[in-house]
Amino acid sequence: MEPILRMPRIRWGTLGVLCAAGLFLCAVGAKCPQARIAKAHRPTTLYVIGVSDMTSPERTMIATLQGVLADHSDEQIWIRQDAGGYNTWLQDLVDNHGVTRINTTDPWFLLDRFKPSLDGYILYQNGDGSINSATSLAGQESAVVVETSIEPQVMAQGLTRVLDLRGVDETWIHENLRWRMNYVTAIEQKEAFDLQLRDYAVLSRAFTFYDGNSDFRETVLDGLDPDGAILGWGDATSGEDVFIRAASERGVFTIPADHTHNLSSLSGFPVEEQTQIAATPVTLEPDVHYVSFVFTDGDNLQWALGLMQSDPRWFSSAIRGNFSMNWGLPPSLARAAPTVMQWYYENAATGPGQDFFVAGPSGGGYLYPSLYPEEELDYHTQDLAEWMRLGDLNVVEILDFNSLTQIELWDRYTRHDQIDALLYLEYGDHAQHIGTTVWSNDKPILSPRVKLWRGLANSDESTIVSRINQSPRDPTSAAGYSVVCVGVWEHSLDEIQSIINLFPADTRVITLGAMAELMTQNIPHEVSFSHEYRGLEFQTADLSLSGSATWAIDPDALFSPDPKRLRLTHNGGGLVGSAWSRQAIDPAQSWSTIFRFQITYASMGGADGLGFVIQGNGLDANPGHEAAGASNPRLAVSIDTWNNGPEGTDESLKVILNGTEILFNDLLDFSSDPNPGSSDAVFRMELSYVAASQQLFIRLFDEGGSDALYNTVEGVDLSGFGPSFVGFSADTGGSTQNHDVLSWILNAAAP
Repeated sequence: MEPILRMPRIRWGTLGVLCAAGLFLCAVGAKCPQARIAKAHRPTTLYVIGVSDMTSPERTMIATLQGVLADHSDEQIWIRQDAGGYNTWLQDLVDNHGVTRINTTDPWFLLDRFKPSLDGYILYQNGDGSINSATSLAGQESAVVVETSIEPQVMAQGLTRVLDLRGVDETWIHENLRWRMNYVTAIEQKEAFDLQLRDYAVLSRAFTFYDGNSDFRETVLDGLDPDGAILGWGDATSGEDVFIRAASERGVFTIPADHTHNLSSLSGFPVEEQTQIAATPVTLEPDVHYVSFVFTDGDNLQWALGLMQSDPRWFSSAIRGNFSMNWGLPPSLARAAPTVMQWYYENAATGPGQDFFVAGPSGGGYLYPSLYPEEELDYHTQDLAEWMRLGDLNVVEILDFNSLTQIELWDRYTRHDQIDALLYLEYGDHAQHIGTTVWSNDKPILSPRVKLWRGLANSDESTIVSRINQSPRDPTSAAGYSVVCVGVWEHSLDEIQSIINLFPADTRVITLGAMAELMTQNIPHEVSFSHEYRGLEFQTADLSLSGSATWAIDPDALFSPDPKRLRLTHNGGGLVGSAWSRQAIDPAQSWSTIFRFQITYASMGGADGLGFVIQGNGLDANPGHEAAGASNPRLAVSIDTWNNGPEGTDESLKVILNGTEILFNDLLDFSSDPNPGSSDAVFRMELSYVAASQQLFIRLFDEGGSDALYNTVEGVDLSGFGPSFVGFSADTGGSTQNHDVLSWILNAAAP
């Protein structure tokens, strides 16, 4: 049955929301700059009442009154919490921002005191979902939200019922009255939350709803303007990725805020450019390893306002400042609660360690960049850069799925001058990429080398200490730097200190900002490119092909949805094909490369193989997978897929330096080894050369499964190499198979 809407009267307010509220009225489909964070009127007096002084219906009434007042009044309300940083923020307003505090314990005194600012009340019924319907309209109607049980007391105060929304669900409101509300922001809040975030929902005049991961939720997302915002939190019973994914695909980001309090009052203070405490310059030391610890959950507005500040595990720790620590903050804090951001910066540790603040994932709010529509992502990063400028932030955490090497994504972030680096966290396992670094617009995209996360494998104190202590001491290589991602809800500064105590003397703990600066200045990347041969860069002129190498568009179903590829050999006999970057490099300095390849349609068990090769013979060279046809000096990292007898196996990984085999790894002797010669899957090879220690780090992954191989090759002396050409070579010999390269990233020194 269609719900009955009991409306003694409706005051049809101005369409949309007003600039005075910190939002903008835009044409349909237009871009609304900075419209996602409503700004209240600045309060000069706060009437303070404790949350424990009120019943649940009274909390809802006073929280919605708080939101109405925040829109226009010098005198506003502050609901004092029993935990979190809210007492600190309140005292800071009194001490430093000219606010007068008046205490009360009586919610009915507040209603009587401020009823001249109200046009009445909206009635709802606990348990039928109408609390969100009432919250959606309270700002439009300048009305408080009143539960049935306390209506007689409200009427006794002389207030008039303007709407009766008992039994009226969010769907009806959205279908019939959505046009009266904010089109750039919505509030996702459980009906059981009586006061959290409701003040801000009223201030922002945002549609307020909660319907799990439903079709209706998707309808709400579809109705938001490009790069719209959801404040609150969705249904995470099947994983938070479910509702964040749905929002990201529609160009909507989420600011976790469902437990926030007093956000309307905090938003009333003027936006000012914040300034982090000036970083202590880090002097480069050639024989040390640099480490940076970063807490997770920097996207979480409620954590920044709540326990982050007050909990002795974190910002209230007695040992804060003993070592440098990175804290994530939502960039929206610069607009939503500028006095809070200022407090953090003014109270940051300055020595011996420094507190450093970075933008939480994955920008202005929680989103997955690889799923965000391209145009909306451009909108988002444009506003993000401005928010970061206001908040003096220059590093952004990223949370996504299998996207570290998608450089075109990160170019959308790093093209902004405000952004100096990104920290990529893989969803599910933030440290999956074990310190792999790629580059975008001359800026590093880092990944954690290891994580501290209770209950997960290889995420404990001993693993961290072992990996850091065994890592190279060479700041000219990404292997000389380690980010440690720390699960904030499970761990504390004390635990991090206990880990640091086990590091040797040649380890330095620094901020992410300092790490990004050192890496940019000292890791060779004058030659830096990322080619995606399956996409727009198909047939790039940056490569010189020789022999049987060609650009292929293969319609075979096996290659769907990526028929485009660099094909070194097709599945014919006696073929040799090579492809070389036209940019020469200096291989004697540190370098790194990542390439994705696929070997298919083998006959007789396989053909010879495919190699990554560095040689000095020129762009016409065609030396084969082991670079046997090139002159010294030469290096080949080869996937050999034919047993010539001495190998004793049909699949092996080899490293051959100047014709001498310095690594042989049988890929068939362990079930966990990747098998690129007998699988049609796509494989990824990561190579990182550390010049100072003459080590070559090899990682080979099966992207179609979980198989992975890690090798460290010692004594790789490339000091005799002059200007060299780098690329791929493959041959088939007397058998046949396709040797395809799908993408290639290289970072190296120019000759």
